[in-house]
Amino acid sequence: MTNSADTQKVREIPLGTAALRALLDVSGADWPFDPAPLGHWLGADSPFLADGRANVLYLPGAGAILATYNPWMTAGTVATFSCLRLADALSVSERASAVTELMDAVRRWGRRHGATQLRGPLLYSTWYPYRVLADDRTSEPAGFAGEGVEPALNNDWYRVAGLAVTDRYVTMAPPDNRDYWSDHLAREASISARRGGGWLLRPLSARDGASLLPEIHGWLQVTFAHNPYFSPLAGPEFAARVLAGVPEEVTPIRLGAFDVQGTIKGILTGHLAEGRGVLKTIAVSPDTRGGRCAMALTFEFHRMLFAQGVTRVWHALMHVDNLSARMSAKYAQPVRHYVLYGASLD
Repeated sequence: MTNSADTQKVREIPLGTAALRALLDVSGADWPFDPAPLGHWLGADSPFLADGRANVLYLPGAGAILATYNPWMTAGTVATFSCLRLADALSVSERASAVTELMDAVRRWGRRHGATQLRGPLLYSTWYPYRVLADDRTSEPAGFAGEGVEPALNNDWYRVAGLAVTDRYVTMAPPDNRDYWSDHLAREASISARRGGGWLLRPLSARDGASLLPEIHGWLQVTFAHNPYFSPLAGPEFAARVLAGVPEEVTPIRLGAFDVQGTIKGILTGHLAEGRGVLKTIAVSPDTRGGRCAMALTFEFHRMLFAQGVTRVWHALMHVDNLSARMSAKYAQPVRHYVLYGASLD
């Protein structure tokens, strides 16, 4: 096994076939990344390479990790890491040594690209998988399709590598109770009626997605810009990530909110799988904030599921301090917790 002082054994591999092979060849335990999107993200035509930098850092026989740098991220000079993999055959002490070497290599890589902060697990920006399941023993053990977070075991390795928690996230669940939802849906309908009908809410088809894409793309870039790990995303990749990127085993649900002129002002994306609805993304145009558009979309999502006999719903992967989490906290309880780790590179 390599000595932690012998950092030169970590190989830096440009994105492409060799990088993907190095990452997948590490005989580690199961993890949340499918080979298909990895091939897209880590191939020679990776969307990361259009504006940023990325390399697989590989320690032969021991482990691998992906280092990325996105100069357009809202937080500025932040290097990120993701896709940590450690070989199963290593002892605990050997894994600790390997992850320390790999993270030291990520730190050097980040400094070389001008970064002053390190964050992860974060795959380039919020448009891609990020976060690790917290190990605070308060989370339900079972996740959901499309969750895409790293297993709680990785918390140990990030702490061994000298990183500390920087951000906390939560998935929340309202009560699975028909009477509870009947009351809430009736109240929301009453509020909408008093507002003169409120928003026109309807499912978005694939054709809608194509025709409305420019407008949605424009204001979503503004809506999410407050997130420090956000970055602008080109139209085709945006369509793939937001409007099309759902696991094969789920039924996608996409809702739009339109004003009286027929202009889209809000969007909700989620899915139904294994008898549970999952609300993944909700956003409204900047000129619509405060107009109950997000709340209307949320309750329409519940109403659609309720009509199908589905009352089990999770509101997924929200930062504990953002508006969606505060809104959900009025009627939902945390069921899954996640964290990001980081360190200063100064």
